[in-house]
Amino acid sequence: MQIQPYLAARSGNTKTDDVPTVWIGTDKAQARASCDAVNCKLRPWIYKSKAERKGKAICYAHAGTPALGLSSITRSRERGTLNLDMESAIKKRAKSAKFIRIGALGDPGVLPWGYFYQIDRLAKKHGLKTISYSHGWRQRPDLVGWTLASVESVDEAMEARKMGFSSAIVLRIDPTIKGVTLPDGKWAPTCPAIRKKALGQGAVRCNDCMICAKKTWDVIFPDHGPTSETRRKSPFQIIGGAQ
Repeated sequence: MQIQPYLAARSGNTKTDDVPTVWIGTDKAQARASCDAVNCKLRPWIYKSKAERKGKAICYAHAGTPALGLSSITRSRERGTLNLDMESAIKKRAKSAKFIRIGALGDPGVLPWGYFYQIDRLAKKHGLKTISYSHGWRQRPDLVGWTLASVESVDEAMEARKMGFSSAIVLRIDPTIKGVTLPDGKWAPTCPAIRKKALGQGAVRCNDCMICAKKTWDVIFPDHGPTSETRRKSPFQIIGGAQ
């Protein structure tokens, strides 16, 4: 199946802010195929029943509002009104946007290296950075420096580091902590947007923070989203070096 990436000029995502955003696929089948290709463990459709899925970490993007956004893109494609020209799209971005987000739904690990190069050139031309996360990092050593590795444990983060990746590390930990010192001694801060919200200190958006755009930091993302274990009030993990 051919997976067509689509760059949308605007976004209604309140966490990222209004930034240009790449969708990995222009319909549900393509988006799902990208996640299947990288063997993402968070796919809700790999479970045969609700009972089998109970207690498992589930991708909140496929199960939440991003899926509605993808439906809108699919309808535009079917009407023949979907504009795939990235240059014209980027010119319609919000003036406040500081980066291009690669991967609103679907996994960018299926995209060829040339696409990352092309969109990086586009971003730099317009004074922007890029942010990307992929569960397909094991299969794509060529994407070191182009995307963060999406991981679900400290052990996976250490594995990704050996390949040269920095990681977005999802952990079931107290979202108010400043961060975690990883086993190799490297400091990984907690996502400021999640931490500030947990502390009741107001909104911080990705467009304000930009840590992930560096792609040289490991960043802790406390388990979040409507299907998260934290939401179900499961006990937090105890992580050595948490501060």
